[in-house]
Amino acid sequence: IAIRHYRGAQTRLWAAFNPAAPTHRTGVDQFAQPTTTTKWSRFVPLLSSMVGNSTGILLGFTRHNALSSAVLLDLPGTARRNRSPCLVCSGALGYGKSYAAKRITRAEIQRGAQAFIVDPGTEWDTALADVANKAVIDMAGQQFSCDPLRTFPAADAGGYWLDYLVPMMGLDPRSTGVRRLRTLLAPEARHRLGITSTAALMTYLAGLHAPA
Repeated sequence: IAIRHYRGAQTRLWAAFNPAAPTHRTGVDQFAQPTTTTKWSRFVPLLSSMVGNSTGILLGFTRHNALSSAVLLDLPGTARRNRSPCLVCSGALGYGKSYAAKRITRAEIQRGAQAFIVDPGTEWDTALADVANKAVIDMAGQQFSCDPLRTFPAADAGGYWLDYLVPMMGLDPRSTGVRRLRTLLAPEARHRLGITSTAALMTYLAGLHAPA
């Protein structure tokens, strides 16, 4: 198959009507109007790039255009704006999620806010080492405990333990096993059996033998 054209054929005009033809080869670009996309988008703020709040802490700068406007964050003011003060930091590894979260937390603490942080490691303890009046609760340590059988009065500890752990274990509160647990965690039974903690309860249950 051979394709040929005669003298005087408008090859560039023919190419201009092909959608995939490059405009600089067909000459179409010289007839195009200068648009904000190709000429002025990096220098003229014709597009809205409002990110964040009008007041608050400095979170960063937007790169939507060449103006690099500041991004402010006002979490305490979200209630006045009828919004939920919830912020999610998402991104790939090493993109600064943890750094941004620590900056926001430190700024809010300096403004008088309280922070409750669940940290699987110790990075937050290191990041907020200079913050006064803080408590680091190490669940694997022995200084603090969140065991309901230890932290609440004896008359209420069993009920709080059941309310907290039975749903977490996915047990039916009307089942026979939960009824037996409720009997074991009664104040009189706990005192008689020496069940003063969850560890003691597990030790007692492990020592039980199924009937022959």
